[in-house]
Amino acid sequence: ELHTAGARVVVLDDMKTLVFLEAGVPPWKGDASVYYHTLTLTQAKALAEELGRYRPEYVLLPKKAPKSRYKDTWALLQAVVQKHYAIAGKVGSFNIWHVSGATKVL
Repeated sequence: ELHTAGARVVVLDDMKTLVFLEAGVPPWKGDASVYYHTLTLTQAKALAEELGRYRPEYVLLPKKAPKSRYKDTWALLQAVVQKHYAIAGKVGSFNIWHVSGATKVL
């Protein structure tokens, strides 16, 4: 619904390929899982910085870290999201975050 209304949406989940297929939203960065490809703290920090620069209107972030091995990456992404976004709603295991100061589609 958000994507079809023209909003940029990023889903930050370890199974996002399935989420994107179900929602009809194109993947951010084109990879199967942003978590899977952050093996080092440097990679996780770079990903969080990239999200901060990209600034989609909406971010779907799991309420809890998807798996224990992704806790560091999830915490860095959550920090960026909390800094620039406010919770606009919830769907399943995700919080829907909306970028501060932008017009809401939801």
